[in-house]
Amino acid sequence: MPKNKYSPRYIIILDTSAILNLVNLQKLLPKDSEIWLPRAVLQEIVSREGSTKLAVLNETLNPIRVTPEPEWIQKTVKIARKIGINSKLSKVDIEVLATCLWAKTLKSSKEPLLLTDDRWMQNFAIQTNISFKNIRFQKAKRAKKWVFQCISCKNQFPEGDQPDCPICGGSLQPKQAE
Repeated sequence: MPKNKYSPRYIIILDTSAILNLVNLQKLLPKDSEIWLPRAVLQEIVSREGSTKLAVLNETLNPIRVTPEPEWIQKTVKIARKIGINSKLSKVDIEVLATCLWAKTLKSSKEPLLLTDDRWMQNFAIQTNISFKNIRFQKAKRAKKWVFQCISCKNQFPEGDQPDCPICGGSLQPKQAE
């Protein structure tokens, strides 16, 4: 019998997309996996009327609710800025990624495995050596560095934290760095 790739040696960290897009999480992962649910994901699921899926998740997998310390949030934001994707990550995304970074440092034999369909989060995971699994959509295959280019004046900026170009006021669009 082939060994299941997602053995109990993983700490499975769920993103909102994993819960909302998954037909049956229980079939994807063995029952004895350690499942972590960042509190920000929990709050987002409830606000998106995903209460039914959350109830099933709680009943079948009994996830551990976690919240990373502020230092992990700060480290995550710093890395996201360096990659050029900070403006593309929501507060929930940042908390999930911070949880992954934190889990990597625990003195445990378990490796964090992020479940997400979010390509920005997958890009972050590739660049920080976090294992991840996609759910329904195509998986990101390689790391990408991003810059933000004004659609009007074509000036480029390393971070897209501002909504508009500081030079001409045009809209900033992500562009893969060369």
